[in-house]
Amino acid sequence: EKQCLGDQSNARQSRRDRADGATHESGGGGGRRQAVLESTLKICRENVLGMKNYKKQKLTLNNLTLIQCKPGSSDPLSVTELAGCRLTPEVNVASHKFLIRLTHLKQTLSSQANEVDAATTATTSQQDENLWIQCETAKEYAKWYAALKLASQKKTLANSELYDKEVESILSVIRLQTPGPQSVLTKEQVSSKLADLGDYMSERLIKKAKSKEHLRK
Repeated sequence: EKQCLGDQSNARQSRRDRADGATHESGGGGGRRQAVLESTLKICRENVLGMKNYKKQKLTLNNLTLIQCKPGSSDPLSVTELAGCRLTPEVNVASHKFLIRLTHLKQTLSSQANEVDAATTATTSQQDENLWIQCETAKEYAKWYAALKLASQKKTLANSELYDKEVESILSVIRLQTPGPQSVLTKEQVSSKLADLGDYMSERLIKKAKSKEHLRK
């Protein structure tokens, strides 16, 4: 009888262990974030003449890979590995300029003929290539710059807390660069300000300033 009770207790414990394991797997899978960012942006790759010709392309950041496609297409035009790439911000908040310059190593394959045995040898060389990404808004710029920065450090968007913190940090810097509203004084306010200058300026300069203000009216 004791053995029977022990077997029943072990069976109940085994069922509880299996149930706990299923809950843990479900919770872990539900909390994950898909490490993909996709937008249609204006892209420019560096050419031989150094001219910039921006074209709208679909950019997809999947883990540590940047995929460039034509809008509405899934066929990749280029694939760039982002680990170790360099980012340079080109931002002017006043003129609404939000550019990201991405510099990465591009491998080129070249062939060279050997005059002795008429054999052709293939050599691989690496050189820097620049890619400019133009964003329309500060928020879009912050999202892409943060994602590319993490990818260059071999980190993905799966860590939502780290990504959101990086986005907010970039936006806070942009807010500091955003010019505030300029206050415009009315003619009556200008006259009252001039009247308050008696403690700091001579009466002659105040009268001269008021006369010029009177002429503008």
